[in-house]
Order: sequence, then structure tokens, then C-alpha cells
Amino acid sequence: MQLEAAHTVEIEKFVESVDRKEDPLIQVVKTHQHNTNSAVLQTARCLKTEVKKDTRKMKDSIAKKTKERWHGKRMHGQLPRNLDEKLVDIEQSYRWLKSGDIKGETERTIVVAQDQPISKNYFKNKILKEEIEGKCRLCKQRETVDNLASGCPILAKNEYLMRHDKVCTHLHYSICKAVGIETTDKWYIHIPKPLHEEGDVTVLWKQAVHTDREVTANRPDIIIKNEKEKTYTLIDVAIPADRNVVQKEAEKKLKDKSICIEIQLMWNLNCTIISVIIGATGIVTRSLRKNLVAIPGRHSIDSLQKTAILGTSHIIRKVLQCET
Repeated sequence: MQLEAAHTVEIEKFVESVDRKEDPLIQVVKTHQHNTNSAVLQTARCLKTEVKKDTRKMKDSIAKKTKERWHGKRMHGQLPRNLDEKLVDIEQSYRWLKSGDIKGETERTIVVAQDQPISKNYFKNKILKEEIEGKCRLCKQRETVDNLASGCPILAKNEYLMRHDKVCTHLHYSICKAVGIETTDKWYIHIPKPLHEEGDVTVLWKQAVHTDREVTANRPDIIIKNEKEKTYTLIDVAIPADRNVVQKEAEKKLKDKSICIEIQLMWNLNCTIISVIIGATGIVTRSLRKNLVAIPGRHSIDSLQKTAILGTSHIIRKVLQCET
């Protein structure tokens, strides 16, 4: 379908070029074509008229058929098949591609990871039919993109944690600026302290909340306490596999609900849970924009996506360079 569209466009350009020129030889060609039953120019003019009438319809048809073929591919179509368009913000999920501030190497790594044919052991074993074990070179589980990006227990101890904390630091920096806490010029050199205070506002970084009833999930990533407004905001960040972003958002809300109830009962504060979930390759839910608006400060989804994506790209490249 795309080849047909490209062919039509080239014919249109050819006709426009011929019509503009007054070269004697071109005029001879036009006269010859006019007297020939299988006239290329005549066919092209008909195509041009038809395309002008139905350009949008043709483009939509091409996009629809391309999407159907993409979804139908067993390996390359895994990501689009697993994304629920009612809950996932498809347009926002790919905005990082439009911003143009990510290096080509990183962009290539992430796009290939989304498309699955990355040079992982499982791919080499099952698709390329190489005589190699299809297990992760670190944890010995099945080495898939999801395993490398967010599912390896060995990487969880350090690499995933570093990526997670970078996104948290980005949020913490913007919050501190918004409430008037002194910060550095750039967010990536900002080092969060366990406690920041400015007037009636207290910002806590990875601090446990102690309540009368023991709650296991009592350590949100960021806590904002406002004495004047009697509010207590719990911010939890996660960077799961792309197919799990919706599920992870629901899990975070449910997990933090217990501590939220205890805070309301103990201190009579209006407690709010805000989840910031960004997929390992940038996929986000429709609720992320609303969630970021509820957090003090100016937060760019593009910038947070970029932070998560840079972390994922680094992890994938690092693992793939390890010996099997």
C-alpha cells in the first residue's frame, strides 16, 4: 500500500514538472502522449485529480493497513497488541521521538527494544536458530526485552534502582523549586536531602512513615506535607515493562492506600496518593498528565520520559556487552 502511494506521488511530481517546462522536446513528448491511447500524462492527471479528492481517505487507509500488519506480526507486534488504547496515552508515549534531543544511538536502541529484534540470547536462539542458550546472561531466566529492561533480579539491585532514583530526583528538583527550597541550577546535579523545609511545607525523600498500625508499604519515594493546608501527598514512582504500566499504576494506588488511611486517622490530614508510572521505553498512561499537574512544580512528561529512556538504553547496552 505504501509503495502504491509512493508511486502515485512520483507520477504527480512528474506531471507537474512536465507541465511547467516549455522545452521543445518536452512539448513533442506531450503531443505524442496526447495522441497515444496509453498516455502516461493522461493517466497521471487522472490520478492527480482522484488523489486530490480522496487524499485524506487514502492516508487513513494506508495508516490503518500498516497498523493492522504491525499488530499481526508475531514478534514485532507484541508492544502494540499489549497496549490498551483506552488507558495508554499512545500519542504522549511517543513524544520523546518528536523532541529531537535524544542521540541517534539511544533512539535506535529504544526503538529496536520496542520492536523486539534486539540481539538478546532468546532472540538468537529462537529466531536466528543459533546454537546458544536462550537464558539471561545474568539471572539465567529467559532473556527477553522485558527481562532486560525491568525483570532481571540481578539488575534490580543496582541498575533499575539508579534509573528509578534519577526520575525521582527530577521530580524532587521541580518540587523544591516550586515551594521555594534552594536548589542547584540543573536537576541532574541536584542531590535530594532526606528532609527539606520551607515555611509550612516539608518535603521528605524516601522516608518511612511510622503509624500506630504497622504498614509494610510505608516508604513512598517523595512526601509533601503542608501544615497550613493540612495536606499530605505521597508520590510513588515506578518504571515497569511497557506492557505493565496500567497494572503497575493500579498496584501502586492499592499498595499506598493503607498508609494513606493511617495518616488520615492519626493526624487528621487530607492524604493524596500520586503515582508516576513511566514504561521502560517511554510508554505512559492517560492519567499521568493529570497526576503531574497535582504535584507542585512544572513537570514535563517529555523530560521524565527521556530520563527513564536514557536509563533503559544504558542498561540494555551494558548487559548486551557482557559475555554469555
